[in-house]
Amino acid sequence: MNKSQAETSLKKVASESLKLDPSTLIVLYEIDISELASDITLKKSNENYNPAPFRFHNMNSLNGVTLKFQSNNYISLPIQAEGFEMNSAGTLPTPTLTITSVEGLEENASFSLLKSNFINFENFVGAKVTRIRTFAKFLDADQNGDTIEGVGSEEDQNAEFPRDVFFIERKSNENKNSIQFELSSIFDLQNLKLPSRVIYASRCPFTYRGEGCCYEYKSKLNGPTANDNQTGISGTFGYNAVLPDFAPPVANANDELISGKAGDYTPEGLGNQTGSNRFSGLYLTGGIYSSGDVVFIEKNSIKYYFVSKHTGSFSNVCPPHSTYWEPDQCSKTLKGCKLRWGNSGKAFTGDGITSGTAKDFLPFGGFPGTNTRTSIN
Repeated sequence: MNKSQAETSLKKVASESLKLDPSTLIVLYEIDISELASDITLKKSNENYNPAPFRFHNMNSLNGVTLKFQSNNYISLPIQAEGFEMNSAGTLPTPTLTITSVEGLEENASFSLLKSNFINFENFVGAKVTRIRTFAKFLDADQNGDTIEGVGSEEDQNAEFPRDVFFIERKSNENKNSIQFELSSIFDLQNLKLPSRVIYASRCPFTYRGEGCCYEYKSKLNGPTANDNQTGISGTFGYNAVLPDFAPPVANANDELISGKAGDYTPEGLGNQTGSNRFSGLYLTGGIYSSGDVVFIEKNSIKYYFVSKHTGSFSNVCPPHSTYWEPDQCSKTLKGCKLRWGNSGKAFTGDGITSGTAKDFLPFGGFPGTNTRTSIN
């Protein structure tokens, strides 16, 4: 279906719904348990069971008639569906489906299979339920050889209202005559909060040197160790942000420059690997360190850097011991971001000293424009 076909079909649905005497509104349902069945093998011919969706309708005027739409058959079942309506209160609907037992229905193979697998598939909890609404005239013209008045007279497989998708939350009631399911939206199932990202005016929520922040070494030539490569990752600002070649320790959480607190350490000197500034890689117990040495410890794939500030050599003093090590931390403010990014920052491509190019963007994760009353440095 292309854009033009979609627009035409939507206009047909809108036009029909505004008529004084519209075609009969048809409501179709699908229960898809394929995800539940993916890891389950029914003991029937020792084959994996990968069922097609159970399709049905509950149109009283078409009782016992199988309808066909988009080449799929929807059998007639005595199912009561309630609570699909939306309201302006902002709460999500929690519909219910009630399947009733009727004499003679057991002869229907699809329904028998549906009932027989309630237990096998944990009462269908998590199964996908789709409600499809269209008009009788837009159903398939070929109704399995049956001629039904008003059905399929203007076949259009794209003419339908937006689909309602829910998931079975739980079996809310069961007796010998019926089973009732309570449905919920995907948002309820995943316990989502919208917006999922909290908006801060002056604070960055990104993990320093993690995704979003992107201030981390890319090249092993400038990294702490030969095995310390981190590949470029997609940025979160509408384009591809690439990890810089040069991302040295800069400041602590108070935006105090490490170059003034750790002997003669300078980020530029670290880039040249000269003097007392050198990468020592992952901190090792028993290693010998001196002023200006840079080490890191790693947790959850994030590297935390420390610069030695102790006069003279030492060993067996693990970061973050504040007497011996100055931590490389971000204040999570614009100032802290500017110390690392932009024309005045330390994030470069190239060698970062003479021929390097500054990263000319600022991946600050806050939203300064949301608070016009606060001065943000």
